[in-house]
Amino acid sequence: AVMGYDLGGNVLYRLSKNFSLKAGLQFSFSRYYIRAYNSNRPQASAVLNSYLGYIADSLSNPGRSGTVNSKNPQHFQNKFYQLSLPISIEMKVAGKGRLQVHVGASFQPAYLLNSDAYILSSDYSNYSKEPAVLRKWNFNAGAEVFISYRVGKVRWELGPMIRYQLLSTYKDAYPLKENLMNYGIRLGFSKTIR
Repeated sequence: AVMGYDLGGNVLYRLSKNFSLKAGLQFSFSRYYIRAYNSNRPQASAVLNSYLGYIADSLSNPGRSGTVNSKNPQHFQNKFYQLSLPISIEMKVAGKGRLQVHVGASFQPAYLLNSDAYILSSDYSNYSKEPAVLRKWNFNAGAEVFISYRVGKVRWELGPMIRYQLLSTYKDAYPLKENLMNYGIRLGFSKTIR
């Protein structure tokens, strides 16, 4: 697991005593590592699926030329920067007064800000960068459970969260699929504005 982070802000609208709607803007940074070995293959091939059939394309291999070297793997890092508009519903499940327990679910339309991730070739033998294959618009679904503690008009929140990418990182024309899943600890606060 590799650490990432989310930063954002939202507006909370109380529907009833126990239910609230939340909407906002969020910046997310997530990443993962790839360990690959150098080989003597100068190109990686990708096959793009189109309405007319499969189209072969060649992609450059980031590894150096030479024989396969299993003792010195190359380490690559895929980083994803996204801007999203999370819309969520939150429910209070326990607690009175200052200390409460909440659950929440969200739907997040997201836009990919960068396009420099490594992709696996369609023959599963090489990694290369091909920005045209990455999907710019995607959708995430999230869930969270958190404890809140109110101090004056500020509500501090802490608990686990999970987010799953509904569409593949790659466009439909690319035969391989990748759906990112992020999980972690959410630390936040909200303030009542009257």
